Amino acid sequence: MGAKERFLTREKANAGVKLPLTDPATGKETEHWLLVIGRDSDASRKAELESERALRKRIASIPPKDPRALEAVQKEIEDESPERVVESIASLVIDWSWSDEEACTRENVVAFLKDAPQVADAIDAFTANRVSFFGLAAKTSLPSQKQTSDSTDAPQDQIEPSATS
Repeated sequence: MGAKERFLTREKANAGVKLPLTDPATGKETEHWLLVIGRDSDASRKAELESERALRKRIASIPPKDPRALEAVQKEIEDESPERVVESIASLVIDWSWSDEEACTRENVVAFLKDAPQVADAIDAFTANRVSFFGLAAKTSLPSQKQTSDSTDAPQDQIEPSATS
């Protein structure tokens, strides 16, 4: 592995990692999981840009020198903020363990996360930590250590997108 390759995160973020779900009553891991992509993934970056673009478009639509219109749009944006957060987090989920019961669509994920905010929080925390997508390989090695590019070093729960089809 070259010196700069260890800093490249996009490929691993695009691949996704299984996030085990815990029972909210017991805190114990269940058989259920979500396959989440990282914040450095193409899809996550695209969703973020689309959200920002829509927000800028709304702000640009405010008539100049109209404080009431500005206040109204600001209030709308504040009221929609929790919805935008859930939408953003939902964009990181690309599969789930109950796909045979319900398709893993953006709409279904958003509905699930609205009713399971603890799961949305877990996804947010998990994806915020890039190490989640690299396992032991993400830890900075000492100069005397040599990292390999052997695929057996990848985390066991990491799944290539083609495996989810």
